[in-house]
Amino acid sequence: MKILSVLLPLPLVLACQSDRGSADRSAPVAQSTPKELYESRCSSCHALHPLDGRTKAQWDVALDRMKDRAGLDSVQTEAVRGWLHQNAGR
Repeated sequence: MKILSVLLPLPLVLACQSDRGSADRSAPVAQSTPKELYESRCSSCHALHPLDGRTKAQWDVALDRMKDRAGLDSVQTEAVRGWLHQNAGR
């Protein structure tokens, strides 16, 4: 009987622990615009670069290098890429 009283709450404890950290940067951000993603994800580690200070090709290199660190999924990455291209210099 003692064993049951110890084991019965176990699934509840495990379920609660699995929710910890679920709000990490890799989780989708509901209704975030590409601009909001760029501003929130990229500025969390460094100052934001001027949008017109890089060409489309330079933004592609930077985004491909940083997308995993920023926790962007493939849909978010392409949305940010399109926005960066619209605002790129030259």
